[in-house]
Amino acid sequence: MGELERREDHSRRAFEEIMYENHNGLIVDKSTTPPTCAGYIFNFGEHGAFAPDGKIPDLIPEQIDAHNNILAKIELEAFIKNGKGTFYHFRKDGYHFVGMWAGEEPRFPATVRFSHHNFAGKNGRRDFWFTINGQKWHGVNIGDNDIVRAKRLK
Repeated sequence: MGELERREDHSRRAFEEIMYENHNGLIVDKSTTPPTCAGYIFNFGEHGAFAPDGKIPDLIPEQIDAHNNILAKIELEAFIKNGKGTFYHFRKDGYHFVGMWAGEEPRFPATVRFSHHNFAGKNGRRDFWFTINGQKWHGVNIGDNDIVRAKRLK
């Protein structure tokens, strides 16, 4: 399939009906081969549930929470296997934690060092050190966000 055909196929897909299915708690798009995960789902109450591809009809909050928690566990397993991943920074009661986007457990206590960054300014860079299953990790956050890009230390 050429580049132009791929672009046309992607454009068509945006207008097609996406067929979601609950597969053991994980919401998947069964119209793709193989079926693909819907990604993290946002619950906007009376406006409905939205995944990166658009609105997902007929989901209740419990299904959304279950899906996001299962996806977070799958992501964490992949991060551990590959030795790198994108985590998120949380603060609670004055302590720093690193965890998954869904915000559920597990959250890993982290030691943080603030430093200057040439674009983000004073305290614009945050270095995180944390442990997962006895393995030490180091992550970096730069700027006004909570994204921590981390790698397992050797």
